[in-house]
Amino acid sequence: MITQHAYLEMEDDRLEWEDVKQALLNGKVRRKEVDLRGTKDIVVGQSCGKEIGVVGHFAENNRF
Repeated sequence: MITQHAYLEMEDDRLEWEDVKQALLNGKVRRKEVDLRGTKDIVVGQSCGKEIGVVGHFAENNRF
């Protein structure tokens, strides 16, 4: 599920869903952060020659 916040961040960064998807497919988890809502994974990958960071979390079925 992509949140409204994620769509706004993509718009601010002038990214399309395909850019984010490509970064997730070739990226690696760089770090984990814990806040009140739980653990967040920061995945950094490449798309269109740019480094893109994607914040989310992995569900129990390993889906991001």
